[in-house]
Amino acid sequence: MAEPEPTRSRLDLTTWAGIGIVGLLVFLVGVYQPIWAHVKYGPWISIAVAIVGGIVVAIGFGYAYDAREESLHPTRRPPPEDPDAGSIRAAPSFEIYRPGEDDVPESEKR
Repeated sequence: MAEPEPTRSRLDLTTWAGIGIVGLLVFLVGVYQPIWAHVKYGPWISIAVAIVGGIVVAIGFGYAYDAREESLHPTRRPPPEDPDAGSIRAAPSFEIYRPGEDDVPESEKR
């Protein structure tokens, strides 16, 4: 069974940066105390909102940074598993020409 695509590669750089900005706004709402002054259990709710906002900021900007690094420095293709897979001999559409090979008797061929 194939593994699901990693979470950070599902969205692009700007989307993750947008998620980070939304998380920053949620964090600021949680930290700004006058909003929570008239809410029952306001200080506790503000702490919870600030924590959730901080987590979203870390995830959003972290994945945006990873996406930026991936776009600047893409990963290289792994080397072929078969040692001869990278050579021209492995390509079925090429014919290897060795001049004078038809003139050599079978006993002298390598």
